[in-house]
Amino acid sequence: MKIDTRILQSPRVKEIYITVQGPAASDPLAAARDTYSRIKEILRQTGGRVFQERVFAGRHDLDAINHVRREIYGSLDDGVDPALLVVGNGGYGSFAGVQVHAVQGPTMPQPVCLGEKGYGRVLDYGDQCWVSGSAIVGCAGNLAPADQAQFMLEQAERLLGAAGGDMRSLARTWMWLRDILSWYEGFNHVRTRYFQDKGMMAATGQCFMPASTGVGVGSTHGTACTMDLIAVIQPPEAVRHLTEIGNQRSAFDYGSAFSRASVTDMPAGETVFISGTADIDSSGRSCHIGDAAGQIAATIENVRAVLGDLACPETGIVQAIAYCKTPEVESVLRDQWAELGWPMLIVVADICRDDLLFEMEAAAANGARVVANAL
Repeated sequence: MKIDTRILQSPRVKEIYITVQGPAASDPLAAARDTYSRIKEILRQTGGRVFQERVFAGRHDLDAINHVRREIYGSLDDGVDPALLVVGNGGYGSFAGVQVHAVQGPTMPQPVCLGEKGYGRVLDYGDQCWVSGSAIVGCAGNLAPADQAQFMLEQAERLLGAAGGDMRSLARTWMWLRDILSWYEGFNHVRTRYFQDKGMMAATGQCFMPASTGVGVGSTHGTACTMDLIAVIQPPEAVRHLTEIGNQRSAFDYGSAFSRASVTDMPAGETVFISGTADIDSSGRSCHIGDAAGQIAATIENVRAVLGDLACPETGIVQAIAYCKTPEVESVLRDQWAELGWPMLIVVADICRDDLLFEMEAAAANGARVVANAL
């Protein structure tokens, strides 16, 4: 098991980013118990409380893992479940790992609900306010995937509204799409139309499209789609949305309504959110077809190019996820990039195109103090 803790510090707030990569081919519940015991100790030492959390594992293990989590957290469990995300088995077995983003400051994150269930947390400092959303679902039942996506976006908007925001408050989204290759085009159509209706792609050229990831990951809800988000409610329009940056042009040129990156002040300082990034050229074509090593190298270079344009060092990366289409792609990543040194979770999942073998996302501190592996 590998645990990486990155801490961002400002005069009044501490952000704690915890990344746990599951141990190779271990018993998933034993691994979860060890994982959450260590996470709880980190939270105890830092005084942090969870702002956002996600767990990646096999479908049949996730509910039991969440039970272990609740048991170990005890009073730290505020009733908001993490995103429980279904991925394929890799070198880690059926428990890929956990990401936690926690905060210690003048006030602690408070649950924000849809109905009686908590789907996120609000962190309100008066002049600044943030919202996280976890596992916002695309509606149970027999709705078509596109209709589920519409419902999911409406639910996300309701969650933001409950905290005083709207869709233009979004800094970052994660779109977890089961069987992504069968309906990604339909999903893009729904998202684009919804964003246009909400004034996120204004005729003036001002863009409010969040940074985003869209990958073939399911959830324990059994729905076609599930969504996580981070939004900035106060001050208004505090997010800088970068549709083109680094080596890549606008994803909207080929039908995907998201920015390549976004930059905003988070509780402990300015933070860069880098969207899910793959080996795609400036015209929107997939490159290095069938070449896992080539796609991985080009993707990492694309992430580095974004950081370079924003004058943010690689040492500022606080969390990253590498999505590998197959366990064989995962093996190439582990063999050839073992010394990369990023706080990275590796999962097996389909990418948005069948010819893409690899995708990576990252978040990085731009100016805040980073203490790597502090605990």
